[in-house]
Amino acid sequence: MNNYKNLYKITKYSFNLLLISVLFIGTCFVVFTNHSNANANSVTVSNGKLFVNGQEFEIKGMNYNPVPIGLTQIDPTAATNDVPKIAQLGANTIGTYNLGKFDWYQTINITAGENFYNTLYPVAEANNLKIIVAYFSNQTIDWTNATQVARASAQYQELVIKAKDKPSTLMYLIGNEIFGRLSDNNQKKAYATWIGQMVNWTHTNDPNHPVTYADDALKNGLGWLSLYSSNLDIYSINNYEWATQSDLSNILAADSVAWPNKPILLHEFGTDSLDVPKWAEDESAQAAKVKDLVTNVQKVYDSNIFPLIGQVYFEYTDQWDKIGSPSLQDKDTGWPWLCTNCFDAKANEDFWGISRAVGAANANNRVLKSAYYALQQVWAPQTPTPIPTPLPTPVGNDTTPPTVSITNPLNASLVTNKASVSISANASDNVGVIKVEFYINNVLLCADTSQPYTCIWKVPKRVGAQFTILVKAYDTAGNVGTNTVSVISK
Repeated sequence: MNNYKNLYKITKYSFNLLLISVLFIGTCFVVFTNHSNANANSVTVSNGKLFVNGQEFEIKGMNYNPVPIGLTQIDPTAATNDVPKIAQLGANTIGTYNLGKFDWYQTINITAGENFYNTLYPVAEANNLKIIVAYFSNQTIDWTNATQVARASAQYQELVIKAKDKPSTLMYLIGNEIFGRLSDNNQKKAYATWIGQMVNWTHTNDPNHPVTYADDALKNGLGWLSLYSSNLDIYSINNYEWATQSDLSNILAADSVAWPNKPILLHEFGTDSLDVPKWAEDESAQAAKVKDLVTNVQKVYDSNIFPLIGQVYFEYTDQWDKIGSPSLQDKDTGWPWLCTNCFDAKANEDFWGISRAVGAANANNRVLKSAYYALQQVWAPQTPTPIPTPLPTPVGNDTTPPTVSITNPLNASLVTNKASVSISANASDNVGVIKVEFYINNVLLCADTSQPYTCIWKVPKRVGAQFTILVKAYDTAGNVGTNTVSVISK
């Protein structure tokens, strides 16, 4: 009997120990999964406007999906070279296609988006850019099939968990032009219901970032979303069927009537560079149209008549993979959908970028089109893109490089994150200094051609990050003198 009592005591003790262990592990898991990075932003929508940490944030975004020439998969390395140039446009946001695991048509490498995101978000944060973290859903699955829906849910949720504490995260985009591709109303209702469920899940697991869906110009999703996903924070539209400020206002007015008080993001608009009637490129016409379009969006935003939170231009690079062979920049007679945005009313995605497509891992050689500078004139009129000028041909016997030294900040000093730091340098030469360039982590920030040589740098919101400041001084003979210092953000 005593043996049974002892066995009972041992069993009871073991069970209590196991219960305590489970509760402890469960508590640790809850603490871990609810952990919030102090660097994450609080993004909210109120009264038809978007706010980041309580400050109004007007989205000036650039859609970016760098697929190299000859391929159909995204180049995960391109962001390192492209993102600084997107920032120099005056953009503050990058729109993405799909950054999580994703199996679409069974032709997409489901890890391609993840690999790209791992490169994208650090360089975006270094350039003070936000990211619309996109999961494009999937019109090929059966949205009434519990197993397939569970897989989509897991993919979306994994992406949110990965992105929610990153300072670059602005919002989540859960789908793009899906409703018009679904087979029947049962599928549309099921899909809209799923979106509502994922929005609820996001609000619970990441209350700091809103969720949006991007609808097509026909508004195939508007009614379904308003009925079954009314908790969606932002209604985004992809629309190329407008040209004037009045046209855009009419579109937004209709959307506001259909879904009152719902904030709206113009998620796609733009124009290509191919003149179909002439069967040749016309960069000047594209540039003029781009400038006109972004100016009209800005006027509508500034009017405060509609709940417009900003614009995301489509798009940064030509995409040769869209039509025909990905190894050729295919010309066609224009896509069948209406493109009032296009200067010739014909849409040609192979020519849609404001910069040229390049081969894999070759984004450093990407050529900017005239449209890039036209957009920059609207978004950043006071801060033109600093372009390194060609070095002059050495003359005479002058082989002595300039002497240059950074006087502020000092090497190994601390700089305050989010602060504006004035970088100063002294430079001299036996003949004459023609300019001094300032680089942050090898990315050109600005240039100055006269004493005192200075450049204003807004330190990214990253505590403990190390930055290398490089200055280059050029003389009239093409000789270059350099100096570097390293600083740490606090």
